[in-house]
Amino acid sequence: MLALVRVIIGLGVSNPKIIEGWHGVPFTRLVGRTRETMEIVRAALRREAVDYSGHSFEIPLPAGQGTGAGEALKMMTKPVRSSVPLYIAALGPKSVEGAAAYADGWLPFLCSPEGAARVWGDALATGTAERSGDLAPLEVVAGGIVAIGEDVKGVLDLARPTLALYIGGMGARGKNFFNDLVRAYGYEAEARGIQDLYLDGKKKEAEAEVPLQLLEQVNLVGPASYVKERIEAFRESGVTSPRKPSVTAQRMASTSRLRRSVSSSRRRCDGIRTLSWIFHGFMPATRSACKAGDLDVRRQQADDACGHGAARTRGHGEQMLLHRSRLPRWWRRVAQSSLIASLILAVVASRCSP
Repeated sequence: MLALVRVIIGLGVSNPKIIEGWHGVPFTRLVGRTRETMEIVRAALRREAVDYSGHSFEIPLPAGQGTGAGEALKMMTKPVRSSVPLYIAALGPKSVEGAAAYADGWLPFLCSPEGAARVWGDALATGTAERSGDLAPLEVVAGGIVAIGEDVKGVLDLARPTLALYIGGMGARGKNFFNDLVRAYGYEAEARGIQDLYLDGKKKEAEAEVPLQLLEQVNLVGPASYVKERIEAFRESGVTSPRKPSVTAQRMASTSRLRRSVSSSRRRCDGIRTLSWIFHGFMPATRSACKAGDLDVRRQQADDACGHGAARTRGHGEQMLLHRSRLPRWWRRVAQSSLIASLILAVVASRCSP
């Protein structure tokens, strides 16, 4: 119940490569579609019968479309709250302006305190001027990896794969919001180089090109006094809540230690992968199951530890990993047969017991 009370909803427009290539809908009317989505979600959470007519959504379908059986419906369940905070992940000027005008919170990924005012200042001011008095002040959630210690700078390398992915591969050439953002920060040549390398399949080279200064700006890694200064810099730039996936110096002393842990845990995760394959209909194999080797790091590192290519899906309300095991097929069959036999014996024993 406490988790339900504290939950927030995050929304974002993604990018044309995913929306048109995966979802099969045009990447248009980004700001309007986001606002309509928020209005529909808020009405649904109030348990109102959703009857909405907008440019992007018509709920229910109007006469002449579909079977004609649609009608305005409301949620059958009763939410703990009639209002859940809606946060928007936005980077473009119009999207940021919209977030400041009607969202409960804003999620600026790769936020740099040194560049925030220059990149988003005008958009935030315009949106804030249009903000309804019924809304609380805008929450701004930003930050990156947190690692506090005297010798933790190597932890910044953990962020290289993520930044290279977003700057180089999250979208197409000429339509990558993260690449545009890094260029606006002043890293124009670096952003272009990272994108060229990443789209050419040279991911490791792209990771190496991520500027150290940028990594330092968007993360909180260093001695306690330095991290305090950076937190204050984020606060002065408008951030109200830190986003802080942490990596402790005690558990992750260096990047080389992480790589050794990943290498050894990759083998151990093969067994977990097989159990996930056997049990996927009965027991969700959550990401926490793949934290072999004390990999208390972000999702990217957990995925690396279990091998690439895992297909994530939803199951029983949890995150499941369903994927084909790299172990031999005969091994999987033996394991499955043994497991089934054990389950049968357990059921027989329980029925025969006095």
